[in-house]
Amino acid sequence: MYVAKYRTRLPQCSDAEAERMFLTDGGLEAAMILRERLDLPELAAFHLLQTNDGRAALLRYFRAHVDLARAQGAGLVLESATWRASRDWARRLGYSPAALLAANTNAVELLLQLRRWEETRSTPIVISGSIGPRSGEEDAGSYQSADTAQGYHTDQVRALRRAGADLVTGAALPRVEEAIGIVRAAQTEDMPVVISFTVGADGCLPSGMTLGEAVRRCDAATEAGAVYYMVDCAHPAHVVDALSGSWTARIGGLRAKVAPQGQAGFRLAAVPEAGEPEAFADVCRRLVELLPRLRVIGGRCGRDHRHIGEIGNVFLRNCAA
Repeated sequence: MYVAKYRTRLPQCSDAEAERMFLTDGGLEAAMILRERLDLPELAAFHLLQTNDGRAALLRYFRAHVDLARAQGAGLVLESATWRASRDWARRLGYSPAALLAANTNAVELLLQLRRWEETRSTPIVISGSIGPRSGEEDAGSYQSADTAQGYHTDQVRALRRAGADLVTGAALPRVEEAIGIVRAAQTEDMPVVISFTVGADGCLPSGMTLGEAVRRCDAATEAGAVYYMVDCAHPAHVVDALSGSWTARIGGLRAKVAPQGQAGFRLAAVPEAGEPEAFADVCRRLVELLPRLRVIGGRCGRDHRHIGEIGNVFLRNCAA
């Protein structure tokens, strides 16, 4: 089993790194479809690991974010191509349990290799194993108990841990019960975990729960087991009014999107036009001001590394103010 570099001392949570911003990516699956023009059945980016062309596309994507982080003197949290690499999704694609384990392992190993090539002292690279929801968007409101979610996600958490990920991230989660299950699975495997809730145009999770209530319930059910929370797939205007109360101190990351079309926004978003990244950063400014513990900045829904760079510039200007 690989000994992870940052698992016991995540730099994005370190007081010694308190002045450093950390970037994360802009939405891998959408980028592969919109920019690389690749077929991505079931939005399963891990499927690309099977071919040399697919691996090359993944490396291009990740390297663009590495270059950006190094240019800004920022740290970087890279999410593995495993958002769909869990049992039910893999079965739809014809993967056996052994092939699924190999996919999770290979996705992390790709990032470990990239870190060996590209990490510098001023740009620490943290590797997160990405874990997506069990159900698709059309089932986002369906009920799944925390116990069921824990049982479902434990195998993937274990695979990502053994592969060498520094932490796991439950990404774009629509329900608090699934978040609780993922946190408990990570606790069982002694793995740091971040929870990223997806938020719609009403400022609530697809289940209808407010973001604040989701954070409070997950913390209460897991003894505050998540390292921090992220706001995912949200246009800044949709969440700014909801950011009040002590629970906002638990928000450590933001994955914002430009187009306010709803949960499937990236399907409708075109490749960004010139000048759009600057506008994207402007609408994020208020969120940065409201979340003083915000350390990790990224995007979703077809936004690319240019948008992440502009958001990073906003963050740096606020830190310097």
